[in-house]
Amino acid sequence: MGTHKRKRTRPRRKKVDFSDVPGEIIDHIISFIPRPGLVNLCRVNKSLRSYAEPFLYSTVVLEWTENRPPPIINLLQTLLRRPELLAFVRTLALHGEGQLNVRLPSLEPTGYRVQSYIPIIEKLRLPFTDLWVQRLRAAHVDAFAALLIAQAYNIRRLIIVDNFLRSPNFLAQLLRHGALGRPPKWRRLEQLVFFAPYVDQESEVAQAPFCLSTVTELAVSFGDLQVLRWPAGEPHLDHLTSLDVNSNCATLMAGVLARTRCLKCLSWEWEYYPEAATVDLDEIIAALSHVKATLESLRLRMEFSHHWRLYDEPNLIASGSLRPLLDFDGITKLDVPLVALTGFGAEATSLVSSLPRNVEELSLSTGMVYQDVKWLDDTSLPWPDAGILNTIEESFRHYRTSLPRLRCIRIIDTTNSCRGGRMEIILEEGSPVDGIDIEIVHDTSSPWRQHLDDL
Repeated sequence: MGTHKRKRTRPRRKKVDFSDVPGEIIDHIISFIPRPGLVNLCRVNKSLRSYAEPFLYSTVVLEWTENRPPPIINLLQTLLRRPELLAFVRTLALHGEGQLNVRLPSLEPTGYRVQSYIPIIEKLRLPFTDLWVQRLRAAHVDAFAALLIAQAYNIRRLIIVDNFLRSPNFLAQLLRHGALGRPPKWRRLEQLVFFAPYVDQESEVAQAPFCLSTVTELAVSFGDLQVLRWPAGEPHLDHLTSLDVNSNCATLMAGVLARTRCLKCLSWEWEYYPEAATVDLDEIIAALSHVKATLESLRLRMEFSHHWRLYDEPNLIASGSLRPLLDFDGITKLDVPLVALTGFGAEATSLVSSLPRNVEELSLSTGMVYQDVKWLDDTSLPWPDAGILNTIEESFRHYRTSLPRLRCIRIIDTTNSCRGGRMEIILEEGSPVDGIDIEIVHDTSSPWRQHLDDL
């Protein structure tokens, strides 16, 4: 008898049935998938699409650059066809840079599409309904952006920046209606970034972002904060715990900070212009005094671009002192210009003499180092980092008794003063100050841009 060889067969792979997998595990896995992968996952089957869509639509980012118009009309058509997707939108970011036309000529909608949007607008019963419809028919971007924002009722974070605010009065009116408790309402909105280009503003428009009572974290900028004139009896801004403001007027900032009685984090960016070449540090301290009891984190950036010197513009004239920061006991994180603490004299004032006693993380930005700072060895050199590092070493030689919690110092190189210089070489070998980590962070961007970094 011949032997019969049994044919070996590979075991069949068991088909994966997601109905047997707990939803929490599926959600955890899908949370690691990048956006293009989520799009592909939605195309597999209805079951996977139901898991992927909440992640796909949780963050909606529309970027408008000169070479890439935002696909806002396509998005609106999708949401109009499937309004249940709006519940998934937690973050809505509309941003882009560059001088652009406020219309979308290449994406001008047909009459049918505009007509389909009008009932949504009319249902809100806003006083500017006719203007809204008119701008929609004319393909103005702000009209489409307003329609998208008004429908996103479940958002936690709203970012409107630059190009989408070329005509900001229209969107600000929409925010103001929400602030007054009228439709549209954003009951879960906690973070708002409203950075308009430098254009004229009206008082009611400027106040609109401040008045949304659910917002706890606000980043705002206007071309002229002179319009922030609060009427008598205006409610306090107790809902704000974090504020990021671009303003070079300490008096007006004092008016804002006097109303933020629960503020914990403040980022104040002060931009230099040739016609505003003076800064009074005493006025800044007076404004900050309103939040002295609650402030835990302070970032004060004063950026005075050194290229103005090439055009014989006057140097910065600084007066006053930041020494009273010493008594801000609640501050644990501090980010201030190095020169604002040391002064411009022949000898640098000790940094320790102006630092809050409970500070744990200290950031020293290099803005203003190209002004006429006499204590620097030679400000005509490309990198005045040797004088900066020497000053830090001298200031923190005996820091333990006055700053017992200080653990790290970051040198925020906003002017490229330290790139490739002696300081980097020294710090590669270790910190020159015992017990403190010192690092250089090359950062030439505006502080408020961090709101876009994690999108």
